[in-house]
Amino acid sequence: MNPSLSKLIQQIMEIDREIEDLSVPGDLFSSKTFIALYENPGGIIEDARTLLRHLVLTPKQKQILAYSLQKLPAEEYRNLVSHVIDGVIEDETDLKTLEVLTFPSFDWGGGLVKTSDTPETIELVKRLLELEKFPPGRKTYIQTRVLNGTAKKELIDYQEMYAEE
Repeated sequence: MNPSLSKLIQQIMEIDREIEDLSVPGDLFSSKTFIALYENPGGIIEDARTLLRHLVLTPKQKQILAYSLQKLPAEEYRNLVSHVIDGVIEDETDLKTLEVLTFPSFDWGGGLVKTSDTPETIELVKRLLELEKFPPGRKTYIQTRVLNGTAKKELIDYQEMYAEE
């Protein structure tokens, strides 16, 4: 196993020990290790791609990793989501990890909402809609709020509101 992959596994396991469960994902920000990964996801992207489709991590650990990747540049983020969709189809990744990656419960829906008006993101969310396993509620959200730009408008309004404080 390469040293960077081994180090990332150790970091994810450390966060897993620090955070009892993910019922309040914002608790992840109490971990300095999580914050370090979250603030610099580009440094772990290749190892993350491997781990998100590998059985070495538990579902909770994969979800921690997915939460840490929210600040990836748009193209890398879309490529990662596509990779994880493939992992779900091939039963290498659990569905909850895909949900966390695509619609985290913080950051108002992450990269898919932020870039929902680009052809690349539209193509990607259509893949989610075609994924039989993807939850109906998420599909409805994509159809009624993401594809028509409502979610992005709400995100921008929310960011502007908090920027004024």
